[in-house]
Amino acid sequence: LLILAPAAFASHADPLRGEWHLDGATPAGDDYSTPDTSGHGYSLLSFDPPSLVTGRFGNAFQIGSPDRALVGDFSLVATAELQPGPRFTLAAWAKYSGNPGNYKYIAAKGADGCIASSYALYTGRDEAPGLQFAVYEDDKGATFSPNAGTSMWDGQWHLLAGTYDGATVRLFVDGIEVGSGSP
Repeated sequence: LLILAPAAFASHADPLRGEWHLDGATPAGDDYSTPDTSGHGYSLLSFDPPSLVTGRFGNAFQIGSPDRALVGDFSLVATAELQPGPRFTLAAWAKYSGNPGNYKYIAAKGADGCIASSYALYTGRDEAPGLQFAVYEDDKGATFSPNAGTSMWDGQWHLLAGTYDGATVRLFVDGIEVGSGSP
């Protein structure tokens, strides 16, 4: 099971578009809700109560297949707000012992995993196993970061961050860039 915990960053010049601490959930009708602390109110919804474990900071979600959490406000406003601008960063703390396998999504914006995602931080593809960050643009298709391999799945917490500056897709593990990016 992949364990996820929050990653907090200063927003610098760009506004923070969403932040979920993944440290608990409250009942919300038939689902469970985790608040968005960015101030936008895009709560995450999970279909089942999330399993909580000791996290990097407080509690963390323990995610196993087919568990997932979705941004609960599917309105056009939320969709536009979470769509990347000319530059953005997606970050999470993650912990796993052993290789989690291919196509395990830590976070993705889009349809369902890699199917039409605008961006995704995930465990890689069949031909490129290991951690990757991908950005999809209508006019360019998908661009993948250099592959970080699987060495971070050592049972310790690691800060994972994918960035896009409008030209280059980059992946960072514990603050160290993997390769030199993909234009």
